[in-house]
Amino acid sequence: MDIQYILDAFSCVVYIISYISKAERELGLLLQQTKNEAEEGNLNAQQTMKKVGTSYLHHREISAQEAVFRVTGLRLRECSRKVEFIPVLVKIHVE
Repeated sequence: MDIQYILDAFSCVVYIISYISKAERELGLLLQQTKNEAEEGNLNAQQTMKKVGTSYLHHREISAQEAVFRVTGLRLRECSRKVEFIPVLVKIHVE
């Protein structure tokens, strides 16, 4: 168990933020390592992005709710209204 004495509010905030972002820091290091390995393997930009993206998707932590949505095939976001883009081109004459 990790127990630390907190003497002021700033120390508390620093501790909480470092704890929350621990997984993101580790993921950043992993992605950097993957990028370096791709560069050493002389991969082109498309292959490098594919390798980094695959690494991200396989090592990212997700919540239980997102895991259930993915397993059941549900969409994470949805709009109740149909949205249609109407292009409106206004010609401006600049002299």
